[in-house]
Amino acid sequence: MYLLYQNSFTGPSGLKNLKFKFQQAHIKAAVKVNTSLLEFYWELGNDIVGKQKNTKWGSGFLQQLSRDLISEFPNIKGFFYQNLKHVRRWYLFYNKTIPKKIATCYPIR
Repeated sequence: MYLLYQNSFTGPSGLKNLKFKFQQAHIKAAVKVNTSLLEFYWELGNDIVGKQKNTKWGSGFLQQLSRDLISEFPNIKGFFYQNLKHVRRWYLFYNKTIPKKIATCYPIR
């Protein structure tokens, strides 16, 4: 049994097939991670916009959120104040067009 398994992957075509399968799995994993991160940042932008509607101008909400997130997740570099401003702007910019288009899109697999 071991020899059959071992021999099925020897030679250029067997190794090439394994390499291709591994690369495809690696790409799928990266796409899923990127999709999850985009969803997270979209929801973060939505939360920021929603919370800012209920806070006073100049209250330092975004700076405090940045400090809280950095304190909670010190190894993550994406929660600096400037980055949160960009997340908010990104959400506000695309919020006008994306929700209408999402209804007509098919899920990525």
